[in-house]
Amino acid sequence: MSAAPTTHDAREFITHHAIELADTIPDAIQVVSTDGAFLFVNHAWTTQLGYTADDVRGMTFLDVIHPDHQSSWKQVFKTVLGGKPLHHFEMVLVAQDGAAIPVEGSIWALHSKGRPYAVCSALRNSADRTIGEQLVSRAMYRDELTGMFNNKGFLVRATRLLEVIEENRDRVGGWLLYLDVDNLDQVQRRHGDEAMNEAVLRTAQMLHKTLRVHDVVARVTKSGFAAMISLPPRYPPNYITARLRGALQLANRHAAKQYNVELAMGLAQMSSGAPVQDALERAAAEAALTAPGRQRAPLA
Repeated sequence: MSAAPTTHDAREFITHHAIELADTIPDAIQVVSTDGAFLFVNHAWTTQLGYTADDVRGMTFLDVIHPDHQSSWKQVFKTVLGGKPLHHFEMVLVAQDGAAIPVEGSIWALHSKGRPYAVCSALRNSADRTIGEQLVSRAMYRDELTGMFNNKGFLVRATRLLEVIEENRDRVGGWLLYLDVDNLDQVQRRHGDEAMNEAVLRTAQMLHKTLRVHDVVARVTKSGFAAMISLPPRYPPNYITARLRGALQLANRHAAKQYNVELAMGLAQMSSGAPVQDALERAAAEAALTAPGRQRAPLA
């Protein structure tokens, strides 16, 4: 049994059979006093975190809370003691070997004579769920070749950035940039699929190096890229396209291939209240004017 010594109040609710049951379930169960001292931990708790019953003696729950999460834990603790149980909360614990363990679960207070005397938590390791969600998110919102957002991911993230731009429209303006690798089909026909992928990746890397970290950049079609850009009023809209053309020249020179990447670019200013898709289509149409001989893939 991996329970730490309990107080009289804790013994009132942790019966022998309840302890046996707690040790058979996969969730980590812990009970701490109102000052944070451990009253009880089950077998799953000690197994997942690596502490022994002897380790737990004299410890408080703050000893196993990751330093970055101690402030939020104190708020959770205060909320629960105030009479509000939480059916879902997230925390990061520190295992005995120092590893950070993300957990999620529920937490509630135990009362005697109308007053809380302990806090009980049922926790589970959330790392597997997080990894699974990341994989699903990547498949849904990321381009497989470049790792950038795809069209769906772009519309989601760009809409969020547009909300920020709208809130600060007196200090910054929003622009939608569309870039098309105008000679991508030609590169594929003459040099093959590997060369086509290299041209796409060259473009993606150039955009990553040239645009700012808070700009939202995506590959939205086979040959098309889009970027949501915020610019202070003092910068003309062609400031960013001039930078990109210079960066593209350097990227082509450093690649030293038999082919260069050729880009058609279009800019559209974000309109207040208009959807991102509208600006994306306007920017793509402007890009098409610079290379009218190409048939572009639909953006939707």
